[in-house]
Amino acid sequence: MNILGVFYIILSSMAFSVVGIFVKPLLADNNSLSMILISRFLLTLIILIPFINYQHMLKRQNLYEVFFGGLFYFLTTVFYISAVPYIGVGLATILAFIFPIYIFIFSIIRREIKFSYSNLSIIILSLIGLILLSSNKIYTFDSMIGFLYALSCGVLYATYIYFNKKNSATSKLNVLYFQLIGASFYSFLLTFFNTPKLNFNLNFIINISLLSFIGTFICLFFLIKSIEKIGPFNTSILSLSEPIFAVIFSYIFIQEKINFSQFCGLSLIVFSCFLAIYLPMKKQKMESQKEIN
Repeated sequence: MNILGVFYIILSSMAFSVVGIFVKPLLADNNSLSMILISRFLLTLIILIPFINYQHMLKRQNLYEVFFGGLFYFLTTVFYISAVPYIGVGLATILAFIFPIYIFIFSIIRREIKFSYSNLSIIILSLIGLILLSSNKIYTFDSMIGFLYALSCGVLYATYIYFNKKNSATSKLNVLYFQLIGASFYSFLLTFFNTPKLNFNLNFIINISLLSFIGTFICLFFLIKSIEKIGPFNTSILSLSEPIFAVIFSYIFIQEKINFSQFCGLSLIVFSCFLAIYLPMKKQKMESQKEIN
């Protein structure tokens, strides 16, 4: 396996895991969700400018990316950030990261994967993980809202991934660029429903810069580069380190803790996500080898 590709996805996973750490002080400083998103997306668009292939700018497909890809990316971000104040960075990231299970279920429903007892066991494992993870957390109304936000984020992210799978664009960075334009547009529309508040101070400048550069650009840029080096399968497997990094960094930087049952829940979720990615790919590989033989 290409070592550079492995380094890229680990770097991407670490960058994604600290998104909530940068968001939390912005929310605590009374900045509105709409202003955080507009600032984040616009700043990332500026950072991406040197990496864009301008020969492929005027395409009908790009409008599709703006309005549909941008919508899914926007909604995923909204639900994730909304979950953080209720249940914390670590749990929000873990619950949002269960998206491989949702994709797995989508694939069974669409008959891309055949239903079997082993597939059912993967879904049951993830549900047990969710129950353990919700230990001492879901018994208050606020925590329940946070869980619903984070789980909805996972569903939306699975839809976003499914949407991008069908994308045949040659430049993934161009796709990302147009999706960020769309996300910026929807963030602007959000100001009509979410009163815009911007507390422009040093705390805002530092955290929004880190959120844009590390939590968006570094995260997505190196995710794309990793896929180019080691392929989507290996990238998916290695990206399972994201919730683990989130738990570690949220403990180090903002002193968030999880108990033993929640740790067991995290382990079951990561394991079930691994199986949801690995087993279909293994079966597909075996079937393709049979056809060759």
